[in-house]
Amino acid sequence: MKRIFTAVVPVCILAFVLIVPVSADDFSFDEIEGFDEEGAVTGALEIDGELIFRTRAYVSEKALEDAGDLSAEGDSLEALPGARINFSYAAEKADIFVNLYADRAKLAEHPEKLLDEAWFRYYGKGYELEAGLMKVVWGKGDQLHVVDFLNADDLSDAVNPDYLDRRLATPMIKLNLYPGERGKLEIVFLPTLRADEIPLEGPWAPGDAQALAGYAETLVDNLDPDPSGLADFLDGDALYPDTDTLDYSQAALRYTDTVGALDWGVSYYYGFLKQPSVKVSFVDPLDPATVNGLKLSYDRVNAFGLEAGAVFGGFNMRGESALYLSEDADGDDPYVHNSRMSCLAGFDRDLPFSNMNINLQYTGNLVLDDREIVRSDDVDYDPDGRYFRQRLILKLTDSWDHEMLKPELKGIYTFEDRDYLIAPGIVFKPADNFEVELQAGFYGGEEDYTDLAQYDDADYVELGFTCAF
Repeated sequence: MKRIFTAVVPVCILAFVLIVPVSADDFSFDEIEGFDEEGAVTGALEIDGELIFRTRAYVSEKALEDAGDLSAEGDSLEALPGARINFSYAAEKADIFVNLYADRAKLAEHPEKLLDEAWFRYYGKGYELEAGLMKVVWGKGDQLHVVDFLNADDLSDAVNPDYLDRRLATPMIKLNLYPGERGKLEIVFLPTLRADEIPLEGPWAPGDAQALAGYAETLVDNLDPDPSGLADFLDGDALYPDTDTLDYSQAALRYTDTVGALDWGVSYYYGFLKQPSVKVSFVDPLDPATVNGLKLSYDRVNAFGLEAGAVFGGFNMRGESALYLSEDADGDDPYVHNSRMSCLAGFDRDLPFSNMNINLQYTGNLVLDDREIVRSDDVDYDPDGRYFRQRLILKLTDSWDHEMLKPELKGIYTFEDRDYLIAPGIVFKPADNFEVELQAGFYGGEEDYTDLAQYDDADYVELGFTCAF
């Protein structure tokens, strides 16, 4: 019933949009005027969007070895068509925004996810009230944050999409207050939890998720001779806890202000980690085939954040830090994540040749009380004992011929794991509403289980076409 309801929502919204009172003479594709009972204009409905077609070829060593083998799956070629439509309606004291995004996987498997965002904003005297299915970004980082507490990530395509495309809109109510000349206080309530969506199979399934799927399959085999129950587990209906209850409600505050050239902010979040803790129990601890219990849970945390950004000597400086205090205060509960600290520091600057820009960011993540992590089934356990990770993210961009050609090179390197991602790309934009993008991603590292190296077999080259309207 829930899925039927959520699938109907975008259809109802689309129907609502189509019945906005317009006459044939007034209609234009990108702007539709609305009228009140006296015939006065009250606002305008704008429609825009884009059609997208991407095709991706996997070019890893395994894919090259499998070339010409019709039975092999390692050299697969994906076609990824999609469409995005944005509806925005602005009146004197209110805005409405609806975004629909459709691709083949959503239409076939998860039609309830076609509604990507849907929210309204009311402008009061000295405040704004927002509510709906929203994506809210907190922090000063560039497509990378450690204080962006509210939304979760869709990890079905690993780290490849842009930051906002990877974020999952979440139901929330948000009040913005404006004390002082430049200050802004945001008060947020999230009635339910939307956690990270992690693939359990396919090229972007993390090793831990694949192991979890294996445990679920073994558990179903052990408990029920009818394997039909496995589908529910892998679909998440039985594997993950139901977070659509008030028990998973969350609240957050953020205050931002400007002093001179410094933009700064503080934030607090009372909620949950977006990735689950996993507890697996066995009849025989030495035999994984005897799994007889599997429980996933989301750990509640108190999170505190600081952020700052400033322009100094031509450098756009930025920084963030966060402290996550979990319910495992001593760090000795193997099935609850330990507390942790994260930081981000970086800058971007235009270089004195061509139109090149360099963007460099550093992140550090420290798991606290790591001496208490002594069991291999601890949710924070690392086989190499690495509980402090530092990562460097570099992006070089340029533009040529009046921005018709825009090359880009991205790179990520993790010092402790020595794993990396190298992602070159170039965009050709012959017209304002049309562009062609060629990009690639190459993953690697010394170990085959670290965050980036685990995707070594998913190296790819992708050609994409985007037409905006």
